[in-house]
Formats: sequence, structure tokens, C-alpha cells
Amino acid sequence: MPGGGNTRRVLRWQRAASVLAFVSGFVHLALAPAHWRENAVSGVFFAGAAAALLACGVALGMRPTRRWYAFGLSNVVILIAVYALTRSISLPFVGAPEPVEVVGLLTKGAEIGLMLCLIYLWRAGQAEPPAPASQPAGPAAALAVSRRELIRTGLTAGLGLVGAGAILTRQAEAGHGSANLGYRPSELAGLSHGAPTVVAVERQHPDAMDPMTFLKHFDYGKASRRADGQTLREYRVIAYPKDCEIAKGVVFPAWTFNGTVPGPTIRCTEGERVQIVFNNGDKFPHTIHLHGVHPANMDGVFEQIPPNGRHVYEFTAEQFGVYLYHCHTMPVTKHIAKGLQGTFIIDPPGGRPRANEMVMVMNGFDPDFDEENEFYTVNGIANYYLEHPITIKVGELVRIYLVNLTEFDQINSFHLHGNVFRLYRTGTRLDLYEITDTVILGQGERAILEFAYKQPGRFLFHAHINEFSERGWVGVFEVAA
Repeated sequence: MPGGGNTRRVLRWQRAASVLAFVSGFVHLALAPAHWRENAVSGVFFAGAAAALLACGVALGMRPTRRWYAFGLSNVVILIAVYALTRSISLPFVGAPEPVEVVGLLTKGAEIGLMLCLIYLWRAGQAEPPAPASQPAGPAAALAVSRRELIRTGLTAGLGLVGAGAILTRQAEAGHGSANLGYRPSELAGLSHGAPTVVAVERQHPDAMDPMTFLKHFDYGKASRRADGQTLREYRVIAYPKDCEIAKGVVFPAWTFNGTVPGPTIRCTEGERVQIVFNNGDKFPHTIHLHGVHPANMDGVFEQIPPNGRHVYEFTAEQFGVYLYHCHTMPVTKHIAKGLQGTFIIDPPGGRPRANEMVMVMNGFDPDFDEENEFYTVNGIANYYLEHPITIKVGELVRIYLVNLTEFDQINSFHLHGNVFRLYRTGTRLDLYEITDTVILGQGERAILEFAYKQPGRFLFHAHINEFSERGWVGVFEVAA
């Protein structure tokens, strides 16, 4: 038999392996409900992994055998391989590669440590000569009778679990995990609503356009003629999470309409029939609330659309003007701040004078989730129009549909250099405007700006709140002769 020193060494390795198995097992158990809400396969995998690791931890702490070493080894190798695959390539039931997070890295570290412990124990078991028939194997016998060692193992495992729990809590509070998308636990409680399993919804639109394309992109939907002669415009909108670059090197875990923040600019003409088919491809309930005139059951407030749910908004477009839309699920501030926002334009029946038309949505981003914006943008990326000036011509009429959807800061503004503009508040009147070079809008307010430059050159436009312009809300018009 091996000497007492070797036996004590084996006992220490067994105790360490038991602790690591418990830590990894309980982390998988804690994450299983969130993964079950994503899909059943992922939930079953996490629950099964937790059960296997916890069983292994119990066996290693009480009466280990080489079969348990082999069982534990096979499990940790599978878990490490699955983690590496899901962080590097797209897989069925998983989708795009998942983000690398602190909890995941620490859990994999524990599993790598467990794997090394089990390899050592396997090799030590092979090197140990068989004990007499009347006497159990040395390390197993020692563990079977040593209550002190069992108590030590339990206490050490408990400390490990407390540490794992603290890490999980810190992760949730910080809002960095993909499971909560930046929400704190208290806010998540109001968002789940007993959501069913989310099934992947076919994304019917391409990923985000760059802000220059978005600037002049208007979604007129699919037009057709109804039997009564009324024009019907059909739109497809899907909500789903997506990581969006909001500044150089800064990626924000957004909630999007059709993959963009802001969402598509929906446009129609007064008197037309509007039909918006909305699919919710996220794990939380969402809605579309359009400002303007429509029936009560099309308001997007009480009709919460669950994960994998579908709803059709249909109404006749009334009162021309520039409006907005956003998710109206509580907490509404969070849903708008996370990106579920956009512009809704109803043109007057005779149209407006021909112009170079643009949409500018003023918004802010709070990437550290402290309810204070660190970046301010027009159309989603800080400083984009400063680094990519908008080209217009001398004498050309420019029309901007300006919308303020900035959360956490209740006012925003637009200032034009070297010129003045006609300001049509809400755009609901064709004959009533004021002339100015600066407009201040409250959250949810909007306006139409019209102007033309008389001379060429580079002219700034920006928020006249200096903090906002210094944090990304600034651009340049390149006026060509």
C-alpha cells in the first residue's frame, strides 16, 4: 500500500475535485431556468450537466472509485468542448456565437481544475497496488471512515458555492449577462410574465443599415389596392436582440426593430390603410405603440405580445404629420433606451414640395446601465455624420424629419450653423411655421425642418446642449456648389 503521505495527498486531490464539481454543478443549476426560457434543449442540457456534476461531487467526497473518475472526466470534457463551440461558431438551438462572460470563464476554470484533479486521481489509482481482500482500497477506506475529511470537504464546497453565488449576483446586477440583457433582477421580475419557450422567428429583414443609408431610407411597405379602392400598405416588423456598435469600439446589447436602432422609418399617406405584422423574436414581451390616431385595440399598450408571439396592427392613417413609435412594455424607459424606437410619417394627401428628405432620430445610450447616457447620437452611432459628412447642394431644399427619443435626459435640441430653417412643429400644418436656427424638443416631441444653403462650404449641425455634442451628437453638412 502507498505510504501515509501519498494517501493524504490523494485525499486532498479528491477533496479539491469534490469542491470544484459542486461549484460547477450549482452554477449550471442556477443558470438552467434562464436557458430553459431560451429553448428546451438548452434548459435540459444545463439541468443534466448540473445533476451529473453534483452527483460526481457527492461521490468524490464520500466513496470515490475509478468509475466516478471516468464519469467526471467525460462530463467536464463535454462541457468544455460545448462552451468552446458555442463561443466560436453558430450551432442549432443556439444560433449566433454567445458572448464570453466572467461567470462562464470562471466556471470553465473550475472545470479545467476538476479535469486535472481527476486525471491525477485516475493515474494514482492505476499506480496503487491492490489491497488484500479483507481490506478496502487505501484512499477509499480512509475517506469512508474519516468524518473530519468529509466535514472539511463540505465546508470548502460551501465556501466555493458562496463565491459562485456572489459572482452570479454581481453579474446580474451589473447587467453584462446575455440572459438579462442589461436588466437588474428587480426589473427582470416585471418583464418575464411567465414567458413560454422562445422559438426562433425568421428574420424577415437584413441586418442594420449604416446611418448614411438609414438617413434617407423610408419603408413604404408593400402596397396593394383593396376592393373598396383604398390603398393598403403592409409592413413586417420583428423585435429581436442584437449587439450594435454605438461608437468606435463600443458595442451595446440592444433590443431592435428589424435589426436597427432606431427601427425602420414607416411611411404612408393620410387616408391609406396601414397593416403592421409584428413578430416578437425576443425572450421578453414587447409591443409597438404608434403615436397618432387609431382604435384602442391598436394602441400597443394593453395587448402585450409574448415571446414568439405575433400581432397585427391595422388602422387608417389619419392626420398627416411626423410621429414616432416605440415599445410600451413596462418599464417603458428601459425598452426605449434599449433601442425599441422609430419614426412614423404620414404624408398629406397632396404630398409636400419636392426636397432632399432625411430622418434624424435623436437618442442616447447608457452602456453601463446606470440610467445616465454616456453617448448621444443621431441615428444610432456617435459622431457618424461628423466623420461622414452629409452632402447637399447649394440652393437645394432639405427637409429633415426630426424626432427626439432620448431617454434619461428629457430634452434634446438641434442647432444649424450658417443658416436658418422653417420649423413645422409635428408637421401637422402646412401653413404654420416659425423661422429659427435652433429647436428644443422634449422627449417624444418631433418637428419638420426645411432649409436651403446659399453658399458652399462645411457647416456644423449639433445639439445645443454642449455635453450632448461632445459625447457624439454632432455632424457636418458638406454643401457643394
